[in-house]
Amino acid sequence: MTTAAYFTFALILATLFLFKFGLTGVSVSVLAAFLMLAAIPWYFGTRNRSSPPSGLERVLASMWVWFRRILGLSMGVLMIVAGAYALFSEVGARGLPHRWLAAGLLIFLGLFLMYFAIVGQGHRRHDWRDDVALHKENKRRYRWRL
Repeated sequence: MTTAAYFTFALILATLFLFKFGLTGVSVSVLAAFLMLAAIPWYFGTRNRSSPPSGLERVLASMWVWFRRILGLSMGVLMIVAGAYALFSEVGARGLPHRWLAAGLLIFLGLFLMYFAIVGQGHRRHDWRDDVALHKENKRRYRWRL
């Protein structure tokens, strides 16, 4: 996706959001957070990976990886706990016709979120070896210890 198409898409979503919720303090804050999160893939997609990273790039990459880890690990643990609760609790299983299926799905999604939080996603969406290789490259590039 080109830069113009990426920002056009983000601008269309922002405009629709403002039409739906109006121009309030909360909507502007939510919109600013959305636009900052939307700018992350664009920023790292425009970096020259053959040259050393700048100080700003290193700081932003570290902030992004810790944001991703905190959010992904906490949501993953929450989904695993919800899956175990649905599986082993009589209260959690009430109303679920297939509690093993629901619990298994929640636990699987929780584990996937935890994997994504730790390693991230590579360029090829369906190749898990690509994820690990890109994570190792980023550890070397940005001098991460974890």
